[in-house]
Amino acid sequence: MMRWDQIEKEKFNNSTEERYHFFPMLKNSLQEIRELCDILNIIIEECLTTSVIQDCLTNENLMFVDQELGQTCTYLHKNIFNTDYKCMRNIILRKPECYKMIRGRNLPGLNPLIKCKRQTAFYECIHDDIKQNCGEKGLRILDDTIFNYGCKHPKKILFSTSSKDEPLFSDTGNKHLTFNVAYKIDNSYIITKYGDSITKGNKFYYKISNDCTHYNLMKSRSCTSNIVYEWRETIINAKNPMTISIFSFSYDELLNMCDNYANIFLCSGLENILSCTDDSNVRFIRDNLAYSCSPNNISEFLKSFICIKKIINDNNGNCKKFITGRLLPGEDQRKCKGIVQFYDCISNDIKRNCGENGKQQLWKYLNEYGCL
Repeated sequence: MMRWDQIEKEKFNNSTEERYHFFPMLKNSLQEIRELCDILNIIIEECLTTSVIQDCLTNENLMFVDQELGQTCTYLHKNIFNTDYKCMRNIILRKPECYKMIRGRNLPGLNPLIKCKRQTAFYECIHDDIKQNCGEKGLRILDDTIFNYGCKHPKKILFSTSSKDEPLFSDTGNKHLTFNVAYKIDNSYIITKYGDSITKGNKFYYKISNDCTHYNLMKSRSCTSNIVYEWRETIINAKNPMTISIFSFSYDELLNMCDNYANIFLCSGLENILSCTDDSNVRFIRDNLAYSCSPNNISEFLKSFICIKKIINDNNGNCKKFITGRLLPGEDQRKCKGIVQFYDCISNDIKRNCGENGKQQLWKYLNEYGCL
């Protein structure tokens, strides 16, 4: 907090409260944002152990830092900061008639009624400009940023039957604290209306349950962070990446993943996982490992795994082309793109070389994945 206070003092010395706005880092320079994110990264790695976070979930300073930096630093680390995030931010700064609606200074422990009161009007004012200039991705970042700020989801309220003047606040504080030991991993909660497309794959709606409290979310995130990080690194480093990335692993690597999958439930407890099942980390693990690592399925799946993997890799691109690409945690709104075509294309080869069980195991895996 010391460096934060120094930056605020240097930037806003002798200024009026109008220089402050209820939106994360709106008037800070990009250099200041990077500096604060570097400091936050060090704090997370060296100071904030899982136990500390779990004991301090309602700490006002922790919640404040998360609201101001958690989402912004996530985008900075993901390297979309210089494109989509900056686009959204620049559009806001060009529209003083919009950001003047949210004048005020966020402080630790500030009542959400105060900072969230005009967020609906602000969102409505800026919505069309961001959509036109930054696209749907810019809008999703705006949605996520306001949500993480401790206010209710703006899009949900704006397009509901509720009054546009309904206060946009969370009466229990920011339930969905994103600040955690694995904050660098994407934590998108975006709910966007999508059309259906067999070719592209249906897009999915994800909304974290109100039962997913600070503790539930932090417990499940801290217990899934290692396996998500390892999976993410495998995807990024794959020479020929597939969206069905489980087939990028070796047999031994998959066994190790299944061991880690079982340990998640021992670490977090079933209640914490189930209440936050649509969190980006939890659902990524669920989609990729729930079938293959289930005690009832693991034996049969592993019997066919090597054969299925070989057929996919030897297919010379005829079927694999449908699932070529990287699908990282949190980027799963279109996880089913090309899956139906892929299965229809390769299922006969799988059956011919791996038997009926191989074909069934692939179908059951993709069905549990949510795509068949």
